[in-house]
Amino acid sequence: MAGEAKGAARAFLGQGLGMGWGDEAEAWLRSKLGGGEYDSELENIRNEYARYSAKHPMTAGGLEFTGGVVPGIAAMLIPGMQPAGAAALAPAAATVGKLSLGALGKMAGIGSTMGMISGAGSAEEGQRLSGASTGGMLGTVLGGAAPVAARTLGALGRWAAERTFPTEKRIASRAAGKFNTALEESGMAPRDIPLALQTDRAIGVPSVIANLSPGLVDLAETVAQRTGSGARKIEETLNRQKTGTRERTHGQVVRAINPGSYYDDEQRLVQDLRNKASGLYDAAYAHGEITDPRIMAALDAPAFKAAFQKAKQISETEMAAAKLRGEDPSKFALRDIYYPKEVKPGIFELELKTYPDVRTLDYLKRGIDANVDAGFRSGQGMSTAEAIALRDMRRTFVDIIDEQVPAYKQARAEYGGDMEVIDAMRAGMNDFNKMDHEQVMKMVAGMSTAEKDAFRTGVARGLYSTIMKPSGNFNAAQRVIGSPEMQAKLQPLFDSPAHFSLFKAALERESQLFSQANRILGGSPTGKRLQMSDQFEGDPGAGEAIATAITGGFGSSLLGLASRAVTKTQIPEKTASKLADMLMSTAPRDVAAVVRLLEQQAESVAPRAFKATAGTAGAVTGTEAAFWPSPEDKSALPADMEADVRSEIPGAQEEAGLSDIEADIEKDLKARP
Repeated sequence: MAGEAKGAARAFLGQGLGMGWGDEAEAWLRSKLGGGEYDSELENIRNEYARYSAKHPMTAGGLEFTGGVVPGIAAMLIPGMQPAGAAALAPAAATVGKLSLGALGKMAGIGSTMGMISGAGSAEEGQRLSGASTGGMLGTVLGGAAPVAARTLGALGRWAAERTFPTEKRIASRAAGKFNTALEESGMAPRDIPLALQTDRAIGVPSVIANLSPGLVDLAETVAQRTGSGARKIEETLNRQKTGTRERTHGQVVRAINPGSYYDDEQRLVQDLRNKASGLYDAAYAHGEITDPRIMAALDAPAFKAAFQKAKQISETEMAAAKLRGEDPSKFALRDIYYPKEVKPGIFELELKTYPDVRTLDYLKRGIDANVDAGFRSGQGMSTAEAIALRDMRRTFVDIIDEQVPAYKQARAEYGGDMEVIDAMRAGMNDFNKMDHEQVMKMVAGMSTAEKDAFRTGVARGLYSTIMKPSGNFNAAQRVIGSPEMQAKLQPLFDSPAHFSLFKAALERESQLFSQANRILGGSPTGKRLQMSDQFEGDPGAGEAIATAITGGFGSSLLGLASRAVTKTQIPEKTASKLADMLMSTAPRDVAAVVRLLEQQAESVAPRAFKATAGTAGAVTGTEAAFWPSPEDKSALPADMEADVRSEIPGAQEEAGLSDIEADIEKDLKARP
């Protein structure tokens, strides 16, 4: 029994853990502790182990393999080798078993090194170099092939387990692994997800997790191309996202440039604007008369006489409104600068009779504005060409008043004037898209605050038409902000570059979401998507290998179709559904749950990767330790080959006693009579 235990120990410690060098180590130790000579002890140890391994070949081989596993696992603890297991062979956020050329090279290096040690230790004296060479080649092959074999076996095991026991935990882990891989490809970590979603919410963009990185878009596209609940959820969520893109784009425009309502009563707008500058206008009206000859010449023009009638109507309306409010209406009264002169019997014309005051000139300008506006609207009273000419005359007229009365210029700078505001609003709606950005910049730079606000209102109304009127599926945000020229035209409308940058970022993100939704739902059959599909199915080749093995390669047979169906169903569908839930998450609670799941999966990968790789390395070194044949028991061999032959051939010993054939012949002759 003691001999059996000694043999087992030599198998595990000497041949396995010691990689074939245990007999030399034991012989050296015995010789130093007072035993026999080293060579004698070495021969005895080898003979004893040879007899043990011959009697218990399976036990000895198993112990040699088990002992040989230890050096392989220990190699993973050497600095520079551990990454082969924990990082290169299986990235931290990926699934266990992903291979890389660097990882295979390191594993082949471990196998080669241990193979040379084992080969040299198992060889007899004089054959160490040959044994090391053979062991090194064996180890290189094993080290390179073992990770591939381990991954294949692991894939087969996971394939069977997932389809036999599709537990919620396994489904969640599988989905989280693929999710983390997509994040890692985009340079993101799970903790980045909530911040990215909050950033989008802050600028009014309703993104989901799938919108946060190119890798997640790829993953969502892969899930969306499948059938089942996962694909339907993605389709429904992204279609809702696309449906609201026009309203959100217009909302971004409204929030950014803060326009008024274009179709509000223009007269009310004018009155409201004037009320804001009423104190300044009162100061200007206090100036009194204007005697400038240029003004007097303009007042003789028929268009100005016609405008005076409109000015009186405005004045009378304001006087009536003042009476209703219980105010003194006299301050709204105009100086009667014209008197009717009969030029022909029954025909009268207005003739200038006195100098106007500033109030009268201001109301006269408002009358001109009303007539110009009517001309532009429907040609009432004048053609469009006449309206343009009168508008240009009005500008010169107003410039002269500004020159004569600085207080009036100041009031208009605050108010912007009546027709100037209306013109700015109309230019924003009708002319903005046709203008170059340099024209917009120059126009806005010369506008008063009121004109700029009105211009914004017009631009917003024009953009509303751009966004809402076209039918069909189009990217509204891209249409607004996609052109560099349009960006340059919009920027002057903002009070600061920072406000414009925020508006631009919001629309560009909205445009990106629309494009991503179209891509995910479009299903373009690109090679990239096919590659993603292979990765999504998981362990590419495993299911196909099983199907081929079952069918004998006849892909069109019924059994072949059934086998391939098995590889595509059950767990992939459930994983797709789980991934869809994760990718379409947007509520804070759901997002937090996704982040927790991803972090837990990522934390579990490194230990599992290390264990898997250490096990592979141990299998390589264990195989190398058990590969070599056990030593022969030389004490049991005959000392003389001739004696061995004599023992095997009947009568050979007697024949071997005749040393001389001639003596035999002579003896035979003497025996004759």
